[in-house]
Amino acid sequence: MEQIATTRRYTVEEYFALEEASEERHLFYRGEVFAMSGGVDGHNLTVSNCVMSLRNSLRGKGCRVYAENVRLAVL
Repeated sequence: MEQIATTRRYTVEEYFALEEASEERHLFYRGEVFAMSGGVDGHNLTVSNCVMSLRNSLRGKGCRVYAENVRLAVL
């Protein structure tokens, strides 16, 4: 992943504004914003296989599995 800013720290609000205006996806981590790589066939196949496996393993346990495009905050 390529870093957009080297020293600037972004607020969560600034990050969301950047994401709305951008055609690329970014990762926000402790005030830093990183460009995320685009999808390729091998990566997408791996993600699909993992999602299918997890959904089958976790069925009926009250868990949800998402492949992508879900904003998640880990506190």
